[in-house]
Amino acid sequence: VLNVANPCQARSNGGRQELAVGISLGAGRGRIVRQFLAEALLLTVISAAAALGVAFAGIRFLQTRAQPLARSDLTRLDAAGSTIPRLNEIAVDGPVVLYTLMLALVAGALFAIAPALRAWRTYRLDGGASSAWPSEAGLLASRNLLVLCQVSLTVVLLAGAGLLIRSFVELTRVEVGYDASEVVTFQTIPGAFGPAAQDERARRFLEDLMVRLEALPEVQTAAFTSGLPMVQSKFMLNLGSGTEASAGTVHGGHAFVVSRGYFRLLPVPLLVCRTFTEEDHSGRSPAFLINRTLAAQYFGGADPLGKPLVAWGLPGEVVGVVADVRQLAVDRAAEPQLFIDARQLPAGWPLGFSDGVYVGVRTAPDTARIVPMIR
Repeated sequence: VLNVANPCQARSNGGRQELAVGISLGAGRGRIVRQFLAEALLLTVISAAAALGVAFAGIRFLQTRAQPLARSDLTRLDAAGSTIPRLNEIAVDGPVVLYTLMLALVAGALFAIAPALRAWRTYRLDGGASSAWPSEAGLLASRNLLVLCQVSLTVVLLAGAGLLIRSFVELTRVEVGYDASEVVTFQTIPGAFGPAAQDERARRFLEDLMVRLEALPEVQTAAFTSGLPMVQSKFMLNLGSGTEASAGTVHGGHAFVVSRGYFRLLPVPLLVCRTFTEEDHSGRSPAFLINRTLAAQYFGGADPLGKPLVAWGLPGEVVGVVADVRQLAVDRAAEPQLFIDARQLPAGWPLGFSDGVYVGVRTAPDTARIVPMIR
Protein backbone atom coordinates (compact mmCIF):
# COMPACT_ATOMS: atom_id res chain seq x y z
CA VAL A 1 0.00 0.00 0.00
CA LEU A 2 2.75 2.43 0.94
CA ASN A 3 4.70 1.59 -2.21
CA VAL A 4 1.66 2.66 -4.24
CA ALA A 5 1.31 5.83 -2.18
CA ASN A 6 4.71 7.09 -3.27
CA PRO A 7 3.96 7.30 -7.03
CA CYS A 8 0.53 8.78 -6.26
CA GLN A 9 2.18 11.45 -4.14
CA ALA A 10 4.75 12.11 -6.83
CA ARG A 11 2.01 12.36 -9.46
CA SER A 12 0.05 14.93 -7.47
CA ASN A 13 3.19 17.00 -6.83
CA GLY A 14 4.48 16.80 -10.37
CA GLY A 15 1.21 17.76 -12.09
CA ARG A 16 0.88 21.24 -10.62
CA GLN A 17 0.75 23.14 -13.88
CA GLU A 18 -1.58 20.62 -15.49
CA LEU A 19 -3.98 20.78 -12.56
CA ALA A 20 -3.79 24.59 -12.40
CA VAL A 21 -4.73 24.86 -16.08
CA GLY A 22 -7.62 22.46 -15.59
CA ILE A 23 -9.03 24.40 -12.66
CA SER A 24 -8.59 27.71 -14.53
CA LEU A 25 -10.66 26.32 -17.40
CA GLY A 26 -13.49 25.45 -14.99
CA ALA A 27 -12.76 21.89 -13.99
CA GLY A 28 -14.78 21.09 -10.88
CA ARG A 29 -13.78 19.17 -7.82
CA GLY A 30 -15.46 15.98 -9.00
CA ARG A 31 -13.56 16.00 -12.28
CA ILE A 32 -10.22 16.54 -10.52
CA VAL A 33 -10.95 13.74 -8.04
CA ARG A 34 -12.02 11.35 -10.82
CA GLN A 35 -8.81 12.01 -12.72
CA PHE A 36 -6.61 11.31 -9.70
CA LEU A 37 -8.76 8.30 -8.76
CA ALA A 38 -8.58 6.74 -12.21
CA GLU A 39 -4.81 7.03 -12.34
CA ALA A 40 -4.34 5.67 -8.82
CA LEU A 41 -6.79 2.77 -9.24
CA LEU A 42 -5.16 1.76 -12.50
CA LEU A 43 -1.80 1.66 -10.77
CA THR A 44 -3.02 -0.27 -7.70
CA VAL A 45 -5.07 -2.81 -9.69
CA ILE A 46 -2.12 -3.55 -11.97
CA SER A 47 0.12 -3.91 -8.93
CA ALA A 48 -2.35 -6.26 -7.24
CA ALA A 49 -2.69 -8.36 -10.39
CA ALA A 50 1.09 -8.60 -10.68
CA ALA A 51 1.36 -9.65 -7.03
CA LEU A 52 -1.28 -12.37 -7.47
CA GLY A 53 0.49 -13.55 -10.61
CA VAL A 54 3.79 -13.87 -8.73
CA ALA A 55 1.99 -15.77 -5.94
CA PHE A 56 0.35 -18.20 -8.38
CA ALA A 57 3.66 -18.71 -10.19
CA GLY A 58 5.48 -19.33 -6.91
CA ILE A 59 2.98 -21.94 -5.77
CA ARG A 60 3.11 -23.62 -9.15
CA PHE A 61 6.90 -23.68 -8.98
CA LEU A 62 6.80 -25.35 -5.55
CA GLN A 63 4.30 -27.93 -6.79
CA THR A 64 6.48 -28.83 -9.78
CA ARG A 65 9.63 -29.03 -7.65
CA ALA A 66 8.10 -31.13 -4.88
CA GLN A 67 8.47 -34.88 -5.15
CA PRO A 68 5.84 -37.31 -3.87
CA LEU A 69 6.73 -39.38 -0.83
CA ALA A 70 7.09 -43.00 -1.80
CA ARG A 71 6.68 -44.13 1.80
CA SER A 72 3.11 -44.31 3.04
CA ASP A 73 4.20 -44.09 6.68
CA LEU A 74 5.50 -40.56 6.13
CA THR A 75 2.31 -39.45 4.38
CA ARG A 76 0.44 -40.10 7.63
CA LEU A 77 2.19 -37.06 9.08
CA ASP A 78 1.56 -34.82 6.08
CA ALA A 79 -1.62 -34.97 4.00
CA ALA A 80 0.22 -33.40 1.07
CA GLY A 81 2.41 -36.48 0.77
CA SER A 82 5.28 -34.48 -0.74
CA THR A 83 8.82 -33.48 0.13
CA ILE A 84 7.58 -29.96 0.94
CA PRO A 85 5.59 -30.15 4.19
CA ARG A 86 1.97 -28.94 4.11
CA LEU A 87 2.17 -28.06 0.43
CA ASN A 88 -1.53 -28.82 0.06
CA GLU A 89 -2.30 -25.94 2.45
CA ILE A 90 -0.50 -23.34 0.33
CA ALA A 91 -3.00 -21.75 -2.04
CA VAL A 92 -4.27 -18.44 -3.38
CA ASP A 93 -7.98 -18.94 -2.88
CA GLY A 94 -11.02 -16.71 -3.27
CA PRO A 95 -10.71 -14.86 0.05
CA VAL A 96 -7.06 -14.03 -0.69
CA VAL A 97 -7.89 -12.67 -4.14
CA LEU A 98 -10.83 -10.67 -2.74
CA TYR A 99 -8.70 -9.24 0.08
CA THR A 100 -5.97 -8.22 -2.36
CA LEU A 101 -8.41 -6.48 -4.68
CA MET A 102 -10.18 -4.70 -1.82
CA LEU A 103 -6.84 -3.55 -0.44
CA ALA A 104 -5.85 -2.26 -3.88
CA LEU A 105 -9.10 -0.31 -4.24
CA VAL A 106 -8.86 1.19 -0.75
CA ALA A 107 -5.22 2.15 -1.24
CA GLY A 108 -5.95 3.73 -4.60
CA ALA A 109 -8.89 5.71 -3.27
CA LEU A 110 -7.08 6.82 -0.13
CA PHE A 111 -3.94 8.05 -1.85
CA ALA A 112 -5.78 9.64 -4.78
CA ILE A 113 -8.73 11.47 -3.26
CA ALA A 114 -6.82 13.11 -0.41
CA PRO A 115 -4.12 14.79 -2.59
CA ALA A 116 -6.71 15.82 -5.18
CA LEU A 117 -9.01 17.51 -2.67
CA ARG A 118 -6.13 19.23 -0.95
CA ALA A 119 -4.73 20.59 -4.20
CA TRP A 120 -8.13 21.74 -5.51
CA ARG A 121 -9.13 23.42 -2.23
CA THR A 122 -5.79 25.21 -1.81
CA TYR A 123 -5.78 26.50 -5.39
CA ARG A 124 -9.39 27.71 -5.31
CA LEU A 125 -9.06 29.51 -1.97
CA ASP A 126 -6.09 31.53 -3.13
CA GLY A 127 -7.55 32.51 -6.48
CA GLY A 128 -5.24 30.42 -8.61
CA ALA A 129 -1.99 32.06 -7.54
CA SER A 130 0.96 29.90 -8.29
CA SER A 131 2.35 30.58 -4.84
CA ALA A 132 -0.82 29.18 -3.36
CA TRP A 133 0.16 25.63 -4.16
CA PRO A 134 0.97 23.52 -1.09
CA SER A 135 4.29 24.59 0.33
CA GLU A 136 7.42 22.52 0.06
CA ALA A 137 7.31 22.13 3.83
CA GLY A 138 3.86 20.54 3.62
CA LEU A 139 4.92 18.22 0.81
CA LEU A 140 8.03 17.27 2.75
CA ALA A 141 5.95 16.48 5.82
CA SER A 142 3.67 14.12 3.87
CA ARG A 143 6.67 12.38 2.35
CA ASN A 144 8.27 12.02 5.76
CA LEU A 145 5.07 10.46 7.07
CA LEU A 146 5.14 7.84 4.32
CA VAL A 147 8.80 7.10 4.97
CA LEU A 148 8.09 6.78 8.70
CA CYS A 149 5.31 4.27 8.03
CA GLN A 150 7.53 2.25 5.70
CA VAL A 151 10.39 2.17 8.20
CA SER A 152 8.00 1.13 10.99
CA LEU A 153 6.62 -1.76 8.93
CA THR A 154 10.16 -2.78 7.99
CA VAL A 155 11.16 -2.91 11.63
CA VAL A 156 8.12 -5.07 12.42
CA LEU A 157 8.95 -7.48 9.58
CA LEU A 158 12.61 -7.67 10.61
CA ALA A 159 11.61 -8.37 14.21
CA GLY A 160 9.29 -11.16 13.06
CA ALA A 161 12.01 -12.64 10.85
CA GLY A 162 14.48 -12.49 13.71
CA LEU A 163 12.07 -14.28 16.06
CA LEU A 164 11.45 -16.95 13.40
CA ILE A 165 15.19 -17.55 13.02
CA ARG A 166 15.61 -17.68 16.77
CA SER A 167 12.82 -20.26 17.05
CA PHE A 168 14.49 -22.38 14.38
CA VAL A 169 17.84 -22.20 16.17
CA GLU A 170 16.18 -23.19 19.44
CA LEU A 171 14.54 -26.19 17.74
CA THR A 172 17.93 -27.38 16.49
CA ARG A 173 19.15 -27.37 20.11
CA VAL A 174 16.30 -29.51 21.44
CA GLU A 175 17.45 -32.83 22.86
CA VAL A 176 15.61 -35.40 20.72
CA GLY A 177 16.88 -38.40 22.67
CA TYR A 178 18.76 -40.21 19.89
CA ASP A 179 21.58 -39.80 17.38
CA ALA A 180 20.62 -40.59 13.79
CA SER A 181 23.91 -39.51 12.24
CA GLU A 182 25.69 -42.16 10.15
CA VAL A 183 22.55 -44.32 10.14
CA VAL A 184 20.94 -45.75 7.00
CA THR A 185 17.35 -46.97 7.25
CA PHE A 186 15.07 -48.82 4.86
CA GLN A 187 11.86 -50.83 4.94
CA THR A 188 11.24 -54.45 4.19
CA ILE A 189 8.08 -56.55 4.10
CA PRO A 190 9.03 -60.02 5.30
CA GLY A 191 5.47 -61.34 5.14
CA ALA A 192 4.94 -60.93 8.87
CA PHE A 193 1.15 -60.94 8.62
CA GLY A 194 -1.27 -63.77 9.07
CA PRO A 195 -0.71 -67.27 10.44
CA ALA A 196 1.75 -67.94 13.25
CA ALA A 197 3.97 -70.04 11.00
CA GLN A 198 4.29 -67.13 8.62
CA ASP A 199 5.29 -64.86 11.54
CA GLU A 200 7.97 -67.33 12.59
CA ARG A 201 9.45 -67.40 9.09
CA ALA A 202 9.49 -63.61 9.08
CA ARG A 203 11.39 -63.52 12.37
CA ARG A 204 13.95 -66.00 11.14
CA PHE A 205 14.35 -63.92 7.97
CA LEU A 206 14.91 -60.71 9.96
CA GLU A 207 17.37 -62.32 12.39
CA ASP A 208 19.33 -63.76 9.46
CA LEU A 209 19.24 -60.34 7.78
CA MET A 210 20.73 -58.71 10.88
CA VAL A 211 23.62 -61.21 10.87
CA ARG A 212 24.31 -60.62 7.20
CA LEU A 213 24.16 -56.84 7.55
CA GLU A 214 26.54 -56.79 10.52
CA ALA A 215 28.97 -58.90 8.50
CA LEU A 216 29.29 -56.11 5.91
CA PRO A 217 32.44 -53.97 6.08
CA GLU A 218 32.13 -50.66 7.93
CA VAL A 219 28.85 -51.74 9.56
CA GLN A 220 28.94 -51.25 13.32
CA THR A 221 25.49 -52.55 14.20
CA ALA A 222 22.14 -53.39 12.61
CA ALA A 223 18.66 -53.58 14.05
CA PHE A 224 15.00 -53.61 13.06
CA THR A 225 11.96 -51.97 14.62
CA SER A 226 8.25 -51.51 14.07
CA GLY A 227 8.67 -47.72 14.14
CA LEU A 228 11.34 -45.04 13.87
CA PRO A 229 11.48 -41.54 15.39
CA MET A 230 9.67 -38.89 13.34
CA VAL A 231 7.43 -41.60 11.85
CA GLN A 232 3.90 -42.34 13.01
CA SER A 233 4.11 -45.46 15.18
CA LYS A 234 2.04 -48.50 14.26
CA PHE A 235 1.24 -49.64 17.80
CA MET A 236 -0.43 -47.31 20.25
CA LEU A 237 0.29 -47.92 23.92
CA ASN A 238 -2.20 -50.23 25.61
CA LEU A 239 -1.38 -50.98 29.22
CA GLY A 240 -2.91 -53.04 31.98
CA SER A 241 -1.83 -53.22 35.61
CA GLY A 242 0.20 -55.98 37.15
CA THR A 243 -0.36 -57.45 40.56
CA GLU A 244 2.18 -55.17 42.26
CA ALA A 245 2.15 -52.06 40.09
CA SER A 246 -0.09 -49.20 41.06
CA ALA A 247 -1.29 -48.06 37.66
CA GLY A 248 -1.31 -44.33 37.07
CA THR A 249 -2.84 -42.29 34.29
CA VAL A 250 -0.96 -42.57 30.99
CA HIS A 251 -1.68 -39.96 28.33
CA GLY A 252 -1.34 -41.39 24.82
CA GLY A 253 1.92 -43.12 24.03
CA HIS A 254 3.55 -45.51 21.58
CA ALA A 255 4.74 -49.10 21.69
CA PHE A 256 7.56 -50.55 19.61
CA VAL A 257 8.71 -54.04 18.71
CA VAL A 258 12.51 -53.92 18.29
CA SER A 259 15.50 -56.16 17.95
CA ARG A 260 18.08 -56.21 20.72
CA GLY A 261 20.50 -53.98 18.79
CA TYR A 262 18.04 -51.11 18.45
CA PHE A 263 19.44 -49.08 21.35
CA ARG A 264 22.95 -49.33 19.92
CA LEU A 265 21.70 -48.28 16.49
CA LEU A 266 20.40 -44.82 17.29
CA PRO A 267 21.61 -44.89 20.24
CA VAL A 268 19.05 -44.05 22.91
CA PRO A 269 20.65 -43.27 26.31
CA LEU A 270 20.02 -45.87 29.00
CA LEU A 271 19.06 -44.26 32.30
CA VAL A 272 18.45 -47.21 34.62
CA CYS A 273 19.53 -50.86 34.61
CA ARG A 274 19.83 -52.60 31.20
CA THR A 275 18.57 -52.96 27.65
CA PHE A 276 17.68 -56.23 25.90
CA THR A 277 20.19 -59.07 26.10
CA GLU A 278 20.50 -62.70 25.01
CA GLU A 279 18.55 -63.67 28.11
CA ASP A 280 15.42 -62.08 26.65
CA HIS A 281 14.36 -64.84 24.30
CA SER A 282 11.25 -66.72 23.35
CA GLY A 283 9.83 -68.79 26.18
CA ARG A 284 10.69 -66.32 28.92
CA SER A 285 8.41 -63.70 30.40
CA PRO A 286 8.56 -60.54 28.23
CA ALA A 287 11.00 -57.86 29.33
CA PHE A 288 9.84 -54.29 28.84
CA LEU A 289 11.89 -51.15 28.43
CA ILE A 290 10.06 -47.91 29.13
CA ASN A 291 11.01 -44.28 28.72
CA ARG A 292 11.26 -41.71 31.50
CA THR A 293 7.86 -40.16 30.72
CA LEU A 294 6.05 -43.50 30.97
CA ALA A 295 7.87 -44.30 34.22
CA ALA A 296 6.79 -40.97 35.70
CA GLN A 297 3.17 -41.21 34.56
CA TYR A 298 2.50 -44.88 35.27
CA PHE A 299 4.59 -45.54 38.37
CA GLY A 300 4.75 -42.02 39.78
CA GLY A 301 7.75 -41.64 42.05
CA ALA A 302 8.19 -45.40 42.59
CA ASP A 303 11.10 -47.37 41.20
CA PRO A 304 9.75 -49.18 38.10
CA LEU A 305 12.52 -51.82 37.89
CA GLY A 306 11.20 -55.33 38.31
CA LYS A 307 7.61 -54.13 38.49
CA PRO A 308 5.04 -56.26 36.62
CA LEU A 309 3.37 -54.69 33.63
CA VAL A 310 0.79 -55.84 31.11
CA ALA A 311 1.17 -54.48 27.57
CA TRP A 312 -1.12 -55.54 24.68
CA GLY A 313 -2.32 -58.31 27.00
CA LEU A 314 1.24 -59.63 27.49
CA PRO A 315 2.30 -59.88 31.16
CA GLY A 316 5.94 -59.03 31.76
CA GLU A 317 8.20 -56.85 33.86
CA VAL A 318 10.17 -53.63 33.49
CA VAL A 319 13.92 -54.25 33.12
CA GLY A 320 15.15 -50.76 32.24
CA VAL A 321 14.37 -47.09 31.67
CA VAL A 322 15.65 -45.16 28.66
CA ALA A 323 15.66 -41.47 27.79
CA ASP A 324 12.67 -39.78 26.20
CA VAL A 325 12.61 -39.78 22.39
CA ARG A 326 10.72 -37.11 20.48
CA GLN A 327 8.57 -39.32 18.31
CA LEU A 328 6.66 -37.01 15.98
CA ALA A 329 8.10 -33.49 16.30
CA VAL A 330 10.84 -31.67 18.18
CA ASP A 331 8.41 -28.96 19.29
CA ARG A 332 6.15 -31.45 21.08
CA ALA A 333 6.70 -32.92 24.51
CA ALA A 334 7.90 -36.52 24.67
CA GLU A 335 5.12 -39.12 24.97
CA PRO A 336 5.13 -42.41 26.89
CA GLN A 337 7.00 -45.19 25.07
CA LEU A 338 7.37 -48.90 25.65
CA PHE A 339 9.73 -51.34 23.90
CA ILE A 340 9.63 -55.13 23.67
CA ASP A 341 12.13 -57.54 22.14
CA ALA A 342 10.75 -59.05 18.93
CA ARG A 343 11.96 -62.51 19.99
CA GLN A 344 9.55 -62.49 22.94
CA LEU A 345 6.36 -61.87 21.03
CA PRO A 346 3.99 -64.83 21.17
CA ALA A 347 3.07 -66.72 18.01
CA GLY A 348 0.60 -64.86 15.84
CA TRP A 349 1.73 -61.36 16.76
CA PRO A 350 2.71 -59.32 13.69
CA LEU A 351 6.00 -57.47 13.55
CA GLY A 352 4.47 -54.70 11.48
CA PHE A 353 1.56 -53.77 9.29
CA SER A 354 1.20 -53.63 5.51
CA ASP A 355 4.23 -51.35 5.06
CA GLY A 356 6.58 -53.81 6.77
CA VAL A 357 9.28 -53.20 9.34
CA TYR A 358 12.16 -50.74 9.48
CA VAL A 359 15.76 -51.86 9.29
CA GLY A 360 18.62 -49.60 10.32
CA VAL A 361 22.39 -49.84 9.87
CA ARG A 362 24.99 -47.72 11.66
CA THR A 363 28.00 -47.36 9.44
CA ALA A 364 30.93 -45.13 8.48
CA PRO A 365 30.44 -41.39 7.80
CA ASP A 366 30.17 -42.04 4.05
CA THR A 367 26.76 -43.74 4.25
CA ALA A 368 26.31 -43.72 0.47
CA ARG A 369 28.94 -46.44 0.09
CA ILE A 370 26.95 -48.96 2.12
CA VAL A 371 23.69 -48.62 0.17
CA PRO A 372 24.77 -50.80 -2.82
CA MET A 373 26.03 -53.45 -0.39
CA ILE A 374 22.70 -53.50 1.43
CA ARG A 375 20.83 -53.92 -1.83
